[in-house]
Amino acid sequence: MRMDRRLTFVGCLTALLATGCFDIGTSGVSGSRSGRIHLVPAISGGGTGLGKVGTSGSTGLESFQVAVGDIRLAKGITTDQTALSGMGKSLTLFSQDLGDISTLDEAAVRDPAWSPHYIDFCDPNSVSRLASSKPFTLRDTGDYYWAVLDWSPFFKIRATIPLPGGDTIFTHDGPIGQHFFPGSKVDYYVTESAQDLRQGPSQDALVRKNSTITWFRFLKPLRLTEADLDSGTTIADTVGMDSDNHPIVKQVPSGKWNVMLVFDPKDLLWAQVDGNRSFNPSIRSPDSSASVNVPFLRATAVPYREGEDVMRETYEFTMQAVSVGVEGTYGMRLELYLIGDNVVASMAQSYPTDGDLPPSEPPIIYYVGAKGDGSLSLQDYKSRPIFDGFVRKTTVGEEGSVPWGYGASADGHDAPRLAYKLTEIKKMN
Repeated sequence: MRMDRRLTFVGCLTALLATGCFDIGTSGVSGSRSGRIHLVPAISGGGTGLGKVGTSGSTGLESFQVAVGDIRLAKGITTDQTALSGMGKSLTLFSQDLGDISTLDEAAVRDPAWSPHYIDFCDPNSVSRLASSKPFTLRDTGDYYWAVLDWSPFFKIRATIPLPGGDTIFTHDGPIGQHFFPGSKVDYYVTESAQDLRQGPSQDALVRKNSTITWFRFLKPLRLTEADLDSGTTIADTVGMDSDNHPIVKQVPSGKWNVMLVFDPKDLLWAQVDGNRSFNPSIRSPDSSASVNVPFLRATAVPYREGEDVMRETYEFTMQAVSVGVEGTYGMRLELYLIGDNVVASMAQSYPTDGDLPPSEPPIIYYVGAKGDGSLSLQDYKSRPIFDGFVRKTTVGEEGSVPWGYGASADGHDAPRLAYKLTEIKKMN
């Protein structure tokens, strides 16, 4: 896998699940004990949200095609905070050769010969291609801290997005132009449709993003032991602490591991009409009167032992903002995936609420750390706090507040505090 991959600091997402297991097997190498790691995907989706600025929900999103390169669990990675430059020992869950992603251009990915690389996350048959079976041996035991995924920067999207007032937005293809954020050298790309996006039917549209890789560092490591080569034994696993700060130890089966690939399509896309345009639309009409926003891909692999529960806690925020001359609110959803008290994945997604304000994409969460008071620090690719001092809640409806790191001003003002509410606790497996 090529390690010199470009990153970005914004993105958004709902739920593609994959399950599998480590099981006992034979390696054929000097009779040594070995197991296999299986990745077997299935799909789950979310509801529909509409506004004057409207979202795709999961029903309006007809096709979301990504050329996935590698899905790995890694013991260690090296990064210069803008790219992944090296990786220690890793276990490969899925891999396909995409060549040198840094040299890919629009002409190459439009060639019909490139099409087999795409996996459509809206098509169960296509997603089943992610299924794989890989061996592991005693050499692979140890602590794994990271889930690492990479992909081509070119996606193919097809969606039909109804808006209030009678408009419906349809995706259409066109040439991709390169643009820059005002006052910076950060590039973004816009598919310039030759057809009004308010005219149907929808077509596959090629879009480009300036990110090709993401990772997530677990709060606590995945520990693969020698006992995991024997499916008939159990292993002591600490799943939390009691009120006296004593460890709670649970005996769980060894030798059987599941892997859940987390991707949430809920509110993945949103569209808008009239003058309230996003600063960086992904697809737009010839006169810029309508546009569709396609987020950066957010997905991660969650490993867990057979018998462990993977839980998802969902927190909702109401964001007050002024954007493109319009004042209003939009929503932001934070999802934490947990095994016991170990945070194994986290992602944030913004979506329109009042129909007037295009939402800003929250940054991708790459790291999670524990603070001295037990709260969490959720961080971006440069280890800068996004949510610093986030306190998990235990009861649906319970509220809290947390500093919003990306709201801190350049003139030294403190990060504003955002109110949030726990809206769902869900078992994912």
